[in-house]
Amino acid sequence: MGIDWLFIWGVTQATGFMFKPILEEFAKDVVKGKAEDYVKGCFGRVFNSHWKDAFQRILGKALRELLQLVQDELLDCGVPETDLKNWIVTLKSFIQSEGVQKAIRFAFNKSDSGIDPLLFVQSWKSLSDAQNLPEDFSWSRIAKRFSRSVRKLREEDDELREIMKAQSVAETAQSVQQLAGLAPDFDLEKYRQALLERYANLHFETLDTTGAYYSGIKLWSVFVLQSVRDCQDYIPQQLEIPKEHLRRLFEHGEMNASAVEKAEEIMANRRRAYADQSPRPVQEVISDNQYERIVILGDPGSGKSSLLQYLALSWAQIELASQRYTKPLPLIVELREYDRWDCSDGKSFVRYLHEASTWHRLDQLKLDEMMRKRGSVVMLIDGLDEIFDQTRREQAINDIHRFSNNYPQTRIIVTSRVIGYKQQRLSDAHFHHFMLQDLDDTQINEFLERWHNSTFDDDRDRKLKGERLVKAIGESRSIRELAGNPLLLTMMAILNRHQELPRDRAQLYQQASRVLLHEWDTERALESHPQLKGVISYLES
Repeated sequence: MGIDWLFIWGVTQATGFMFKPILEEFAKDVVKGKAEDYVKGCFGRVFNSHWKDAFQRILGKALRELLQLVQDELLDCGVPETDLKNWIVTLKSFIQSEGVQKAIRFAFNKSDSGIDPLLFVQSWKSLSDAQNLPEDFSWSRIAKRFSRSVRKLREEDDELREIMKAQSVAETAQSVQQLAGLAPDFDLEKYRQALLERYANLHFETLDTTGAYYSGIKLWSVFVLQSVRDCQDYIPQQLEIPKEHLRRLFEHGEMNASAVEKAEEIMANRRRAYADQSPRPVQEVISDNQYERIVILGDPGSGKSSLLQYLALSWAQIELASQRYTKPLPLIVELREYDRWDCSDGKSFVRYLHEASTWHRLDQLKLDEMMRKRGSVVMLIDGLDEIFDQTRREQAINDIHRFSNNYPQTRIIVTSRVIGYKQQRLSDAHFHHFMLQDLDDTQINEFLERWHNSTFDDDRDRKLKGERLVKAIGESRSIRELAGNPLLLTMMAILNRHQELPRDRAQLYQQASRVLLHEWDTERALESHPQLKGVISYLES
């Protein structure tokens, strides 16, 4: 079959052609199916696997023409014919170079334009085993003659003309779709709808089984963007080395006095630098181009998942497709679901979005193409702490690290609880860390206004309950401290509907527990999570 390709390419009929061994190697790769990536590289967007044989036939002819032109140029420059065999190894590397592939691709895609000879010059210079060319050797002559040869191939090959015609029709259709805001074979309108169905509504069914008050509340109607502090050098909630432990190390001779003092000084400086920062709006940090890799840390209930969902929904809420598709496409991966995905032969986030049984699937090849363009995609990876098995969590971190290396143009935002989080791995991968801050007074008041406007129909009841909750938070320091946590603030708002809030922390927790354990739809929850049966029975007793 290799001989057949050589005949088709006109190699066996060519007399005096000294670079036949190069095309013999190429023919073997074609037969073994190892040449497809190279063929794609030489044709780019024109390539279509449906016409693979035609592309291999045409490319072989083009390579023969190029090698013949190089041979003629060497002979014209006085290189003896008997010495041409010494150029075979170098020329084999030369035609495989990216510059030569680009030149061939340009010649087939832009038949009316000449090839830039600089592509050949730079490709030759980049070779580690490049031989010195004769002084009067001209890549410009070769580029002009090769452009004419490729143009002739295009004009005389009926099948290639049909391929180009079909490609032109397909590109016209693609352009029409793109003008309408839709990429072909990648239905972002359906993805947008799936995003809205998945995340738009806040789900309080477990707290309100009647559905009377909280069904249909939209996340964006109550969500309040928080602030963050840079915690790249100091994470306050993580345990520091206690002074007592430092003293024991000193007493046992494992640290000297100056080392203990230095450790305490470093930690004190970092603590002070963290506290002295002015909190920054989280939206400002996320939009800052200097932070392409971000980890958002926070306590339980601090709003980490809601933040990522809000970012995705902000894209989905843009009504005009022409405007929506100028923004980065938000892709959410919930790590607890990713961890459950049964894939034994190599996990990746792109593959997960393509083939896992998720709420929506997107084509892997198109995703790969988009992720290689800066500003096209933002990857939202939620809940690193929700992978409880330490080994599997490390595997997920490996997947995040690998993804960041494979797609350096794609912005990545990861969320995790702070307790138990190990910073160094993602810091080494150039992720910058920020800590979600408690809601301040302005943000609390904004949430409460949004909440009561969304959950009360009666104006008088809305006003009375809203004022009662604001008063309770304002009059109790311990309740105010808890109100900075979005989840606890939401629980207060739910409790406040039917009763006044307790004035101390312990009583508030007791009332919140009562709602969770007595008004929660435990029967339905246990159908999905039977492992919780013993836990709930213990808490109810």
